[in-house]
Amino acid sequence: MDDVWPTLSNIAADRESGAAQIARAAAEALKGVTTPELDAAIRLLLVSHPAMAPLWRLASDVISASDPVRGAKDFLLRLQSDDVAATALAHVLPASILTISFSSSVIETVRQASVELLLCMRSEPGGEGERMAVAARPTASRVIEDDEAIRVVPAEAVVVGADAVTPSGVVNKVKTEALAAAARKMGVPCYVVAGHTKFVEADLSVEAPFERVPLELFSAIATSNGLLSPAEAAERATRARLHPNLSPLLAELSVPRR
Repeated sequence: MDDVWPTLSNIAADRESGAAQIARAAAEALKGVTTPELDAAIRLLLVSHPAMAPLWRLASDVISASDPVRGAKDFLLRLQSDDVAATALAHVLPASILTISFSSSVIETVRQASVELLLCMRSEPGGEGERMAVAARPTASRVIEDDEAIRVVPAEAVVVGADAVTPSGVVNKVKTEALAAAARKMGVPCYVVAGHTKFVEADLSVEAPFERVPLELFSAIATSNGLLSPAEAAERATRARLHPNLSPLLAELSVPRR
């Protein structure tokens, strides 16, 4: 269907939405792609967002299914079950939390918890903190400058989303590592919210404005099966296999771009 390609192009160009939102839109779009065009559609999405694990998991599900539409539907069900990760963390959160960038998973966690104040790092480059603060309403929220947030860590806990959880680390917006390290130094717990679709066996290609943060900097990773330790999260990632047909593209994208 020719009319699906503008939608795919818009998804590929999206630099504001979180990984789960982009993957949901991509799965809906792939339902309208004909089988001869499927490889090209998958390539467009993955080359545009190489560090987003849900897109790799979506591609794997679609390739593995006898019917690509069925594969996309199965992925959407899996993505829906990721919401349970927010529930796993919500009950242990204190009244004030600090976050970085924009994450629908963090918003869902805040909505389920008894959070009284959400501090949103401005999250430059990009400045997603403003959007995050608005999206978190009616929870009281305000934007805080990045340098101040990292220097002071003015909250009782830090909660971040993730584009991917790999065996070696968590992929998220730049400055996440500095924030997590500062929180650890000050004794403030730092959590990641990541459903099943965020886990992937491969160390995905990561480019600015994203970075890979060592798992050991986090207190726990909230998943659909509860809170995991960093070691448990690493082991879970190694079991999140991708279809072998994706290996050539993984290798291609792992080569640094000039």
